[in-house]
Amino acid sequence: MTYDFKEQLAKGQAGEQLIHDYFSELERLDGFSSDFIINGKGIELKTDFYDPTVTPNFLIERYSDSERLTDGGPWKALKDGSQYYLYLFYQTKELYIIDTKDLVTYLDANHHYFNRAYIPNKTWVTMGYKVPRHLLTDIYQKITLTDKHNKDIIK
Repeated sequence: MTYDFKEQLAKGQAGEQLIHDYFSELERLDGFSSDFIINGKGIELKTDFYDPTVTPNFLIERYSDSERLTDGGPWKALKDGSQYYLYLFYQTKELYIIDTKDLVTYLDANHHYFNRAYIPNKTWVTMGYKVPRHLLTDIYQKITLTDKHNKDIIK
């Protein structure tokens, strides 16, 4: 399966809208450096549309272009100044809130344990890691976006 940029952009924007509807105090940005900002803290959002019960893993992008080794995912987010990396499963409204630096530090130290995934695009191939969610429980907070009691978790 080859991913289409316009289709992925539309899906990403749907995820951004869902997050903004839930956390209305977030300021939406252009997505080039971060997707949102709150209290001067950048926030990057990754949205997946598959059912998370199908796999126990996050798919975390390492290189947006695996041939040129262009940073992607939380590595790019960290370079761009995003303090938080949000991982959203759109179908179930499950949101994982992770400190970007903690995530990159963990993945840099442990990437050799994870299976790689290669995602072909029209002119490049993206590479990511299949990271079991249970391995990151110490560094994420998980909420469900249908629970109104969690709205103050991002500050």
